[in-house]
Amino acid sequence: MAKFTLETPIKDLMANEKAVAAINSVTAGLADNAMLKELPMTLKQVAKFANGMLSDETLAKIEAALAEIE
Repeated sequence: MAKFTLETPIKDLMANEKAVAAINSVTAGLADNAMLKELPMTLKQVAKFANGMLSDETLAKIEAALAEIE
């Protein structure tokens, strides 16, 4: 089972440098946004409000990148 998924709270993702790097590898710096550091929501939840920035395709790529973290 993957350590991190799209269901992991963003604040937990932001606390792990490998997860931050995985997200940034797909989104060109999304994880560097200071507003995200304390969000208890998940990436799936935030995608609903992201005006297309987190499309289903982008979320799938992020999910794949997170799954590679050991």
